[in-house]
Amino acid sequence: MLKQKLKKLIALSGAFVIGAMSLFTSMPAAAGEVVGTDINNCDYVYTVNQSIQTSSNGDEYILSISDIPASASIEEILVQVSGGSQTQVAIGFSVDESVGLEDNWYKDSVTSYTSSFTASYNVSDISANYDHTSSALYVQYWWGTNSTITIEKVGVNVEGGNSGVSDFTSVKGDANADGALNCADIYQLNSYILRKTDACNEAAELNSDDKFSCVDTLILKRLVLGIYNPSSGNEDIRDITGFELMADMKIGWNLGNTLDAHADYGVTLGVSQAETYWGNPVTTKAMIDAIKNAGFNTVRIPTTYMNHTGSAPNYTIDEAWLNRVQEVVDYVIANDMYCIINIHHENDWLKPKYANQSECEARLEKLWTQIANRFKEYDDHLIFEVMNEPRLVGDPTEWNGGTSEARQVINSYNQVCVDTIRATGGNNAERWLMVPTYAASTVSSVLNEFVLPSDPADKIMVSIHAYTPYDFALNTTGTSSFTDYYSIDSLFQTLNSKFISQGVPVVIGEFGAVNKNNDSQRETWAAYYISKASSYGIPCVWWDNGLVSGEGELFGLLNRSTCQMYYSGIVNAMMGALN
Repeated sequence: MLKQKLKKLIALSGAFVIGAMSLFTSMPAAAGEVVGTDINNCDYVYTVNQSIQTSSNGDEYILSISDIPASASIEEILVQVSGGSQTQVAIGFSVDESVGLEDNWYKDSVTSYTSSFTASYNVSDISANYDHTSSALYVQYWWGTNSTITIEKVGVNVEGGNSGVSDFTSVKGDANADGALNCADIYQLNSYILRKTDACNEAAELNSDDKFSCVDTLILKRLVLGIYNPSSGNEDIRDITGFELMADMKIGWNLGNTLDAHADYGVTLGVSQAETYWGNPVTTKAMIDAIKNAGFNTVRIPTTYMNHTGSAPNYTIDEAWLNRVQEVVDYVIANDMYCIINIHHENDWLKPKYANQSECEARLEKLWTQIANRFKEYDDHLIFEVMNEPRLVGDPTEWNGGTSEARQVINSYNQVCVDTIRATGGNNAERWLMVPTYAASTVSSVLNEFVLPSDPADKIMVSIHAYTPYDFALNTTGTSSFTDYYSIDSLFQTLNSKFISQGVPVVIGEFGAVNKNNDSQRETWAAYYISKASSYGIPCVWWDNGLVSGEGELFGLLNRSTCQMYYSGIVNAMMGALN
C-alpha cells in the first residue's frame, strides 16, 4: 500500500495506564509533516512543535505513524525536546494498549539536560510484533520541574520497506525529490503512474487517497503553475460555456467492444477476460497515445457493469472492475484529452417501461453513486454520459422512435442520473454530463418528447448517435458509394434547430461508416461529415469496435496490436475537415 503523507496527528479519545504511572488522557495535537533528513537523518521525521504538560496534568502527544510501510520494522525512535528543566526529566512513549504487547511497548528515557535534548529509544527487540499501520505513538513527559516542554520533532528509523524514504522533501508535490517543484515533477509522476519508472516521492500524493493517480497529476500541474488553492472550491471546473467545451473536445474516438464487452447476463468474467471477450486486446497506454498522435482529442470509454455488480439493493460494483476502468481513464487524462465514460449494454435490465421504472431508477442511482464517487476529484476533462442508447430492445419500434411511454420513462431516467451524480458533490457538482435521447436518436417523435433534465449547475450536453446516411454508413448490405449529402445536411440542421440554437450543447458520441472496401468513398464521406459538424461546433466521436474484416459492422480504425491506423486516409480526411 502506498504510504500516506504524514500531515496530521491523530487525537484519540479515551485513556490508558502505563505500568504504575498515572492515567493519561489524550490532548489535541497540532499538524505535523514529513520533512527532510533532520534529527540525525532518521528515515521518517515529523515536525511537531507541540507543548505538553507533565503527567500529573494528564497530557500526552499522539502521533500517527501509519504511513510507514507494513513491510518495514521499526528499529529506533528519537524524540527532540526543548524547554527541559535542570532537574531530572523523563520522556516516554507507548502504543495503544489494544495492541496487546507486553507493557504496551512502553519505553522511557531520563535526562538532566538544561534545555534541549534528544531522547533515543532502541525498540528493535519488540517492534516486529507491532502493527504500526493501525496504531500510534503516545509521548508523555513527567518528573520535570518545568510544567511544560515542547516536543519539536519525532524521528523513526526502520529496517526494510524504506524505498528511499530519507529522500523525502518538504516541498509539496516534489515527485522527483530534488527539492524543487517544476515540470520535471509532472513528468516523474506521470511516468510512475504509467509504470515507466518505479520511483516517485510521496510528496506527490496530493489528494490523500493513499494512491497515485491522474488526480494527483491534475493537482500537481496547478501547483507548478501556481494556481492551486485548496480552499477556493472547485478549482478543477473551469468557467467555460458548453459551446467552448464542444470546441475544445474537437474530435473523438471510441474504445469500442472492450470494456463494454460482456457475456450473457449473469455470467461472471474476470477483468482481463471480460475486456478481451469480444476479441480486442487488453487496452494499453500506447493505444491511447496513438489516438492522441493521430489528432483525436477525446476518447469515449463505453463500459458495461451488468456482469460486474452484486445483487439488489446495493448493486455493489466489483472493485477490480472499477479499478480497471479508472486505469484506462487515467491513460486518457494523462494525455490531456477529454474522456467520456458511461454505462453501456445494460439493456437486459435497463428497460424504459412504467412497470420497470422504479427498479431501474433504484439501480441507476446505486451505479452512478459508486461511479461518480470514484471519479469525483477528476477535473472537467472527464465527462459522464449517463446511459447509452436506452431503448425497447426487440420491440418493433426499437430503432424508429419507440413509444411515448418509453420516451417519457427515459426522460425520468436522465433526471435520476443527473440528480444522483450532483448529490455526490466535489467536482461532480459542476461536472459536464451527457444525457441521451431515446436510443440516442434524432427521429422527430423522439426530439419532440425529449425533456432536458433540470440541473442546478446548468451543465448538460445531449448525446446523439448518427450513422448518416444509413444505407452508406451503417447498412452492411447498402450502398458503397457516398452520394447522399442531403441526409448529413438535414441531420445538422435538425440538431441546430432543436438544440444548438437554443443554447444546448450536443455531442455526437457515435458515428462512422462501415468498411465495404470503399476507402476513397469513406474518405469523401468523412471529410464532408466532419466539415458539416464543425460548422455547427459539434464534436463527433468515431465508433471503433476493432473490426476490419469478416461479416458485420466493420468500424475499426486503429490496429490495437501495432498502434498504427488501418485507414490513415480516413483519419487525415477528418482532421483536415476540422474548422
